[in-house]
Order: sequence, then structure tokens, then C-alpha cells
Amino acid sequence: MTTHGGDIYGRASDILDFSSNTNFLGLPDGVKIALIDNIDSYDKYPDPASTALKAAIAEYHNIPSSYIVCGAGAADLIYRIVLAVQAKMRDDAEQARLNGNRYGYVGAASFLAPTFSEYEDAHQLLDSCCEYHYLSPDNGFKLDKPLDNELVFICNPNNPTGRLTELDIIKQSAKTSDLLVVDECFMDFVPDSTGYSMVPYLKDYPKAIVLRAFTKTYAMAGLRLGYCLCSNSELVQRIERTLQPWSVSTPATVAGIAALKETEYLRKTHELIPQNRMMLINGLRALGLTVYDSDTNYILFRYKAGLKELLLEHGILIRSCANFRGLDDTYYRAVVSSEANNRQLISAMEIIIANSQS
Repeated sequence: MTTHGGDIYGRASDILDFSSNTNFLGLPDGVKIALIDNIDSYDKYPDPASTALKAAIAEYHNIPSSYIVCGAGAADLIYRIVLAVQAKMRDDAEQARLNGNRYGYVGAASFLAPTFSEYEDAHQLLDSCCEYHYLSPDNGFKLDKPLDNELVFICNPNNPTGRLTELDIIKQSAKTSDLLVVDECFMDFVPDSTGYSMVPYLKDYPKAIVLRAFTKTYAMAGLRLGYCLCSNSELVQRIERTLQPWSVSTPATVAGIAALKETEYLRKTHELIPQNRMMLINGLRALGLTVYDSDTNYILFRYKAGLKELLLEHGILIRSCANFRGLDDTYYRAVVSSEANNRQLISAMEIIIANSQS
């Protein structure tokens, strides 16, 4: 069973899914058309170098193609980055042997708490030291100081809190850490992300890697496509060596290239997400819930334990945050959806709260 959102399988076909943080606008029409128009090419092996896809990504971000590594989703690349770091430390130092771990040693890594669990899961596969920076609800779970370690992961905006980290903090973490991985998979939901993204500064920070994915912004979760960006050519090559052959499928490549042309879709996303987010936040706060501010397409809120099960009785699936380090079973995450869907969630919460008081 998955520990993440989107576990709709085995449930009613009409379940209203608020647990998966994908764009409620759904797969862009241009992507659907491209997938259909190119269907006759799917019998061939994909380009192992992802040449056309890298060219499209390079143009989109205004960076060299040599900075780009493509993979089967950001989660896939998280594990490959950790493997690449392990290989570098094995080649460059005696640290693994001194540690006495015959499986290898990545070194100490720092993570936010709460944050996306795959950073820690990938690191712990190598039996390595994990350190945690616990975020506080008192300041809305904002990261307010740089992190410093051999390997640092910062999710920006953070999952499940939805909060952005100031660019100065990111840059300082990149200066002091041996390697900083900034997960920007939700950055495209931020209407004006230029003041937060590390992508324009990669040339100046060779110890930084930026993770991006098509999963959330373009609702392409089933196609599995992500990429990482880094100006350090040696590190890029090391990550590429961890990839399996043909790690990006032809349909994913076609969809990715088409998605990067969806400027109107992105404009509509930037218009509707903030608008619908405030509607959802205000609606739940009006019912007396503690709802934290968010900068992206999901919100974190609190209610009594067992809310996930109660909402399932209303045909609604939300994400329990009980398995996030630093949170407990009174924290929940919900994606920002359409106005009608948001109203359905708010109405269900109104009924649940009224029943609990009767």
C-alpha cells in the first residue's frame, strides 16, 4: 500500500480525490492530442538520451541541455541522486570503509520535518545518518534559517505544508552544504516564482541540484516524467550513470514536450489556484478549523483524529499526515480543487462537525 496520496484503487469509482496534489484542471488538451497523434511511434524504443525532451526543457528554462537529467518522475531521480552521491564519496574518500559499512556510506543528510518522505527513504536505504530540522506551526511551518550538511534536501514549496522558502535561505544552504537538492516540483503553481526558484542561479551554485516534474503541474502522474538540473557536469554524469536504459518512455517524452507549450493552461492555473485556495481556506476556517497558509495547490489543516475515515463515508478522500515526521494524526492535507469540489468538501466537513456536537 502506498504511503502517499492518490491511493484511489479499490475504492468507489466516483470517489472525490483530495489526497493527490495534481492540477485539478487535468491533463492539458494539447498533451492529449500529442499522445494520440504520436501513437504509431510507441512500438519503438525511446531515445535513451532524451535529446528532444532535453532541448525543450532547456528552452523552457533558458539553460544548457547539459544541465539536464531526465527520469521516470522526480521520485525516481531522488534515489538516483543519492546513489550518485554515494558513488562519488566511495571514489573520492575512504569514508565508507572507515565507517565499517560494507554496503557503502553516503554521509550525513539533513531534511525538513515535515517534508516529502522519499528523501529520507532513499537515504536510509544506505544505512546513513539522517538529521532533521523540525518546522514549527507557530510560524506556519516556514523554514527560517539555512541548513548545512553533507547532503541537504529542501522541498520548495514544501510538501505537505505548502510554504515557500526565501531564496536567500536556499542560496546560503547551497553555499555551506556539500550538496543541496531543491525539490521545486510545485514551483510552477506559484504565479511569480522568479523570486524563489534556484533555476536561474544554477551556474553560480555548482553544489545545487533542482528537481522538477510534470506530475503535479500538468496532471501527468500516470506518465511518470521528471528531471533534475545541475551545472556540475561531473555530478550530472554520475546521476546519468545510475539510470536504467530507456528510463523515459516515448509517451512520456511526447507528453512532456507538448506540456511545455501549454502557456494558456499555465496562465489559467495561476489564475484559478490562488482563487480556489482562498475559497477552501476561508471555508474551512469559518467552520473553526486550524488551516495554515499555503503558497501552492494544497493546504494543511487540523481536525480530530479519524477525519479521513469520516470523509470517506461522504465519498471524499483526503491525505492523513500521520506518517509525516513532525506531524500527528490530527493533521490533514487537501488539494485545491474546482469550486464545486471545494464546496463539497466544505459541506461534508460542516456535517461531520455538526454530528460531532450533537
